[in-house]
Amino acid sequence: MADLEALWADVVDDAAEDIATGRRAVCEGCSRPSSACLCSHLPSDGPLETSGALFVLTHPNESKRALNTGWILPRCMRRCEIVTGRYPPNEMQDRLAACDVPVYLLYPSSTAVDLDEVSVASDAKALVQNEGTASKARAASIASDDILSGASYVCVCIDSTWGQAREMAVPTLEKLPERTRLIQLPLIDNDDDDAAFDAAVDAPGLRRFSGDEATGSLLTPPAPGAMLTAEAAARAVATLESTCGGTGSSSSSGGAGVAEWCVGAVRAMARFQARHDPAMSGGAVKRGGGRRQRLADPSRLEGAAGRAL
Repeated sequence: MADLEALWADVVDDAAEDIATGRRAVCEGCSRPSSACLCSHLPSDGPLETSGALFVLTHPNESKRALNTGWILPRCMRRCEIVTGRYPPNEMQDRLAACDVPVYLLYPSSTAVDLDEVSVASDAKALVQNEGTASKARAASIASDDILSGASYVCVCIDSTWGQAREMAVPTLEKLPERTRLIQLPLIDNDDDDAAFDAAVDAPGLRRFSGDEATGSLLTPPAPGAMLTAEAAARAVATLESTCGGTGSSSSSGGAGVAEWCVGAVRAMARFQARHDPAMSGGAVKRGGGRRQRLADPSRLEGAAGRAL
């Protein structure tokens, strides 16, 4: 009864605010409703420094979704850029072609390499041996204010619904440089409790295999281990940072910080959503109609990425 009264009080307060102002109050810092502001869950001193760079390829419709999480990433990571499109635009393709570093596409598939088997330092060494001075000349053409300037690697993630991501994965991989490797976060079987989730923040390279309610997910995943954009990308960055081997200007602590802030912000969003969404209340069971969305056809991804794997 006390929980219901508290929820009703929140609803009444929000309604009174809307009536008084004629519109719903929005925070100028995070552009979210003031009653669900996330500013206190984002780095107060600005985005953190990392050795590598991250591109968030956002479906044109995704930015309109209330539960979109991709916008959290550039707020936590300086070398991060949001690009809108169903696949990488020409300008992004040209910049990546000129970049003399390993490139990774984060997408779960049976053909993807688990991140615990990836080393940025080793991939960078192999790239130098294979391409020599020509690639260095291309890298010199990148503007000094570009997020790619001085980056030790580039990670590309897809920000969309799971169904849209499935459609975007193959054409995205085909338009990235030939050296691009398809990567994914490895699965682990965690207990369905908050302690296991909190512990995973300290091991950001691990992809969870537990229930979405227990881990604070905003949406029901299409497959075990799937997670939201901000969390998946931040954990991937943290793992890649730890394998740079001193090739960049930042230590692995920057990646760990990005993961900690992003995961914390996603959990805060889930808590705010739970205040108004009965489906996210304790003990609630989410039920969906029809079939679960599938991940991209592994055979198609294998054909597109055979050169990189």
